[in-house]
Amino acid sequence: MAGAVAQEGNLIVHKQVLSEYPDVYASGENFTVTIDVYNIGDGSAFDVSVTDNWPETTSSGTEAFKLVDGSYTSTWGEIVTGEHVSANFTIVPMFEGRFDGSRASGRYEPKQDAETKIVISTAMRPMSVLNTEQYTKYFAKQYQEWAIFYLCSLATIFVPLFIYGYIQTAYTNGIPNAPIKED
Repeated sequence: MAGAVAQEGNLIVHKQVLSEYPDVYASGENFTVTIDVYNIGDGSAFDVSVTDNWPETTSSGTEAFKLVDGSYTSTWGEIVTGEHVSANFTIVPMFEGRFDGSRASGRYEPKQDAETKIVISTAMRPMSVLNTEQYTKYFAKQYQEWAIFYLCSLATIFVPLFIYGYIQTAYTNGIPNAPIKED
């Protein structure tokens, strides 16, 4: 008699903090956190919940992060084998400095009415939060500066070329050409 193989869910949780410039954020500017949950097991996972923690205050007592959209906790009744689900939320850093972050944690039942398992997400990279003025200074496109640079670069080519062309037409073997007299 062959034994039945128990089919269980097995979850992987991946946390991403999305920004235009990796690991650098502006104080007072929104960014999005994405939590992806993958079931790589050979069965469904049940009663899945994932929670991500972001502090409301810094160690000095000032405001740290403010939730703008979404929720720090997401739940799913069932994630079938091979399925991928995700949750997003938007937050705003309200401070300046460095934040090392934390991992999201999840709980699930690997099969119906089984003992709850805990899963921890991948780590996020440390964040540098700059004030808005510094952030703009570092990451502005600076189109005016580039335009001036290119115009000056082109001038170093075309001004000597124009002078060279004038000399070639005005002189022959170093002697000024005589003006043409009309009769």
